[in-house]
Amino acid sequence: MCLNHIKKFVILLLFLLPCDIFALDGLNLAGVGLYSDLRAKYYYGALYTEVDSVKPADIISSEGRTRMEIRVVADDISKRRFYKLMNEMIAISNSGKTIEYHAHDIRQFTNLLDGKLEYGDHIIIDNGTGNTLVTINGVNALEVEDKFFINVLLAGWIGRLPPTADFKVHLLSGQNSPHYKNFINTTYLNSRIAEINAWQTPIVIAENERQQALEAERQQLAIEEEAKRQLLLAQQKKRKQAVAASEKAEQERAYKKQLAQLKARKEKEREQRLAAIRKANEARKLEAKKKQLAESRYFRKLIIQANKSVIYPKKAYDRGDEGFVKVRVSIDKNGMIKDLETLQSSNIDLLDKAALISAKRAEPFPGVPESLDLEDDLYDFVIPYRFVAK
Repeated sequence: MCLNHIKKFVILLLFLLPCDIFALDGLNLAGVGLYSDLRAKYYYGALYTEVDSVKPADIISSEGRTRMEIRVVADDISKRRFYKLMNEMIAISNSGKTIEYHAHDIRQFTNLLDGKLEYGDHIIIDNGTGNTLVTINGVNALEVEDKFFINVLLAGWIGRLPPTADFKVHLLSGQNSPHYKNFINTTYLNSRIAEINAWQTPIVIAENERQQALEAERQQLAIEEEAKRQLLLAQQKKRKQAVAASEKAEQERAYKKQLAQLKARKEKEREQRLAAIRKANEARKLEAKKKQLAESRYFRKLIIQANKSVIYPKKAYDRGDEGFVKVRVSIDKNGMIKDLETLQSSNIDLLDKAALISAKRAEPFPGVPESLDLEDDLYDFVIPYRFVAK
């Protein structure tokens, strides 16, 4: 094949490639990963940044725009499962100080759903507006007034303990990501847009609270206007009946005084109603924040307890066997194990068995705080075990 033919072939190939394959609105594609465990595949995750680097430290420390995309490949993900996946990912990869600081925003994100996610659903987290905006199938679901909140979620993907080792590798593989084609071809049904619009998402709840306050103020203004009208009619009638100039002047003075008193009283009542609404909303937010912090603190206690009982089989250590194992543990309210299973295998039987034995040796775990919800009288969590032969 001559040189001119080769050039024409290359130009034609570049023309046929999709324009968004490695870039999006000026952002670079860091890669696409698939999050799955021994139970099922959950979602594809894609990462776009302004940074021309695939090093986690460079991406997280960047002050530029970052975009995270999730496309669901499970048949469905329940509200509780989404909460567990996201909360554990955030808690295990961020410092206690970070979790305390972002507790309210973390609670809103982990409780984002008002129903279940279905195959093809598309979640985007983007800080390009100066805030961190979360959309589901194009529907605004949450807006955090902090562009760097996205780094709390990003640490769960590319931090020290990602969902899986392969997920992080592929998420930072750039043009070599093996999941890009399947990611692009995973789309949601148009009918899901209307369903998501009907959800009571954090952004909808915030708007409802604002509308309630505006409606209360509108009602109060209507009451004041009607009171003014009635008072004016009464004064007009009295003025018509008045025959003396002194009596008319006195009536006008009384009218002004009554109107001022009525306005002051109505304004005070309006402020009291608005204050009651704000107080109730703050109380709900505070209670939810306390629960979020309690679960994060309790989870960290469980991990600390688990780490005290880790065993590294001598035979595996001597052979230099290394691996990463995830174990899902279900305990009752007293911390006793009721179910135990391998969630992610190291592909080395001896290390997988050691992880299960280590989890069992950590029993009993700290009792479940009364403030936390149990599912079927059980609390389940995931313990990551990393076996490294030094």
